[in-house]
Amino acid sequence: MIFAVLWLFLGYFDIFGMKIANPAHTAGLIIGLLMGLWDNRHKPNNTKHDQYI
Repeated sequence: MIFAVLWLFLGYFDIFGMKIANPAHTAGLIIGLLMGLWDNRHKPNNTKHDQYI
């Protein structure tokens, strides 16, 4: 994960001569992190234990 974020960060400075879809990958990273946060906070409360109560 650290390598991927570092590589993405370096890509914005055109050090390697390649600017390939950096904004798209950054948007995907941010959206993916937000989706993970959303899913983590909105877990369903229907566990097997609750069915027997």
